Amino acid sequence: MSDLLTGERFEAHGEAARARGQSIDAALLDRWADETRVTEVYRIVISPETRRSLAHAPGVTEILTLIEGEAEVGDADASVRLRAGDTHAFAGDTAHLYRGISPRSVGILIMGYPTGSAGSSVS
Repeated sequence: MSDLLTGERFEAHGEAARARGQSIDAALLDRWADETRVTEVYRIVISPETRRSLAHAPGVTEILTLIEGEAEVGDADASVRLRAGDTHAFAGDTAHLYRGISPRSVGILIMGYPTGSAGSSVS
C-alpha cells in the first residue's frame, strides 16, 4: 500500500490508520501475520482520477472487491472494469492502476505481502 499512497499523509483515526490522497482514501481495517505472509485489509474510496502504482516487492498480491460504484483496476497493461459486487485479484508486484469510473467508488482491498517484504506505512 505504501507505493499506492506515496507522498500522501497518514492520520490516526481511533484505532485505524488512514491515508488521503489525490485519488485514493484508504482506512486500514485489520492487519495480521503468520509465518509466510502479512495481510492488510483496507476500506478504500477511489475517485475518478487514475492512480498508477509502481510494482511492490516480489510476491505482493492485491484483491479488490468493489462494494459501490464502478472502477478500473489491476495490471497497468490489462486492467479490469469492476462494478459493485465484483472482485478482482492481481499481482501487486507489477505496475498497476486504480481509477474510479463513478464519482465515488468504494471497495475492500486485501493486500498480501510475503513475510519480510511488508514495509507498509500503515502498520
